[in-house]
Amino acid sequence: MSNDDPLNFLTHELITLFCNNKDISDDDIAQTIETFNAEHPSNLMWNDAKTIIARLQTLYPSSKFPNWIPDRYEFVKPLANGATARVVLAHDRIFGKQVAIKLLNPTEPISRIQRETKILQTLNSNYIVQLTDAIFKFDNPFTIQAALVMEFVDGQYLNQIIAQNNNTPHAIHEAVRWMVQSAFALKDAHAQGVIHRDIKPANLVVARKTKTIKLLDFGLASSTDGSSSVTNSGDLLGTPHYLAPEQSRDPTILDPRNDIYSYGATFYHLLTGVTPFQGDYIDLVAQHRNSIPVSPRARNPKLPRLIDHVIKKSMHKKARDRFQSFSEVLEELAPVMPAGFVASKDPPSANSSPLHRENSQPPRHQQPAPPIPRIHDPNPPIPSSKGVREFDGGRTLETIWGDLIDQAISTDVIVVWDNSQFSMETESAKRVLDEAGLDYFKATRNLAPALPGRVVVSASGRLTQRFIFHAITIRRSTNRAILHTPTQNLIPDLLDSCFYHAESLEIETITIPLPDAAYIGMKPVVVYKTIFEHIAHEMKLGLTPIKTVRLVIPPRFKF
Repeated sequence: MSNDDPLNFLTHELITLFCNNKDISDDDIAQTIETFNAEHPSNLMWNDAKTIIARLQTLYPSSKFPNWIPDRYEFVKPLANGATARVVLAHDRIFGKQVAIKLLNPTEPISRIQRETKILQTLNSNYIVQLTDAIFKFDNPFTIQAALVMEFVDGQYLNQIIAQNNNTPHAIHEAVRWMVQSAFALKDAHAQGVIHRDIKPANLVVARKTKTIKLLDFGLASSTDGSSSVTNSGDLLGTPHYLAPEQSRDPTILDPRNDIYSYGATFYHLLTGVTPFQGDYIDLVAQHRNSIPVSPRARNPKLPRLIDHVIKKSMHKKARDRFQSFSEVLEELAPVMPAGFVASKDPPSANSSPLHRENSQPPRHQQPAPPIPRIHDPNPPIPSSKGVREFDGGRTLETIWGDLIDQAISTDVIVVWDNSQFSMETESAKRVLDEAGLDYFKATRNLAPALPGRVVVSASGRLTQRFIFHAITIRRSTNRAILHTPTQNLIPDLLDSCFYHAESLEIETITIPLPDAAYIGMKPVVVYKTIFEHIAHEMKLGLTPIKTVRLVIPPRFKF
């Protein structure tokens, strides 16, 4: 930001406002910005200065509410300040109790605030912070203001407790109790049709007196039916240290098992003293997708094997390999569950754990189905001959009609869509086999069998490429009559595995043929769109070091 940037001058005006006045309101800030724009050739908005505004509000907390907050709420003190909202403690004169009021910044989209309000109104759980009131001010369509009045929990956030532990594991008995309570909170939320999507230590608060934990902040939550969702394609939601692999791949997928992964990562942090992975945002996303974290028990040898197992199973890369519901998590935790837990606001039956109540374990048919990849762009271009999509860093995604071997010239790797026996029966695979030679085929026999979803690296025989990546899409027994159709979410997983191997082997160029429908279980146009969109997403965000991806469409394909 240069010295003559208007934002520099606005920052000076805002600092002057806070230094020379007391109890600065949102209206005061908005008026200062409006006056500045009128006096200078600028069109700055609250959002442009939100970072400095948040810092100034923290340094100079207001001792009063905006005038649109009802008189029933008496200001007590500020509690927290962030880029999207500030939270204050207040006294509710009508009910005679303390509440936490979340004052949303005027730049926050009203639809997002209304969605969060709608979700919170539906939730009912002993382990979720309750919404008690919602206040909206609509008199100015450009700066709609809102506040959410919440149950106040006098306590500490889990991230504060972790910081106080100074990178050492928390006491196991207490941490396990919080694991169980958090699982109850999420079980209740999921049962009421809500996925949190931002489970992390900062969104779990421990009451000072009772030492019980409660879940809060449903700002990124969505209903399971998608009717209340804030996500658009291309968004990256969630906190990277605790983000489920599939959330960074496609945030529009609504799957309760996202929360299960983040739950496991959160308690990994609490019980080991460190996060599962370290690095910047891009590093963390890549590691959550491709790397196996150090075992929790390796970092904390005192950890019971059962807790180690629960955390590791919660954090499986594939959602289908995790616990499928928090009822399953609680069932696994039953042997270490302290007595006296109440899973909902209905009292439990006498001498009965909530896990053993009749309705605590949902029928198997109610468990969430594996996620189906969403197509972000319904019509990515299908070029008549050749198309090139360019990205930052000189990366390109090329789409070419033609012969696979001819178009793969000068690339390091050819991908072959294959079955578990490495039969190389599809037309593209046969073309590779003919060029690679019989000795190459014989050398691959010791690689079989391989499970679907795996990418196996082999030498390339007589081909000029360095390697061939076998992307296993279907399982075939030695009896050719038995063929198992792949699931539709397999393509992104296989592409990610290809990118992982490419990074390990320092590959910069790769050729990928469009797979035959029989080997992927989808129409060619759907396969093309899925592959194109996923590769474009990865290259746009810089999540793969590959410089050139060449997507080859055989001439026989018809869209």
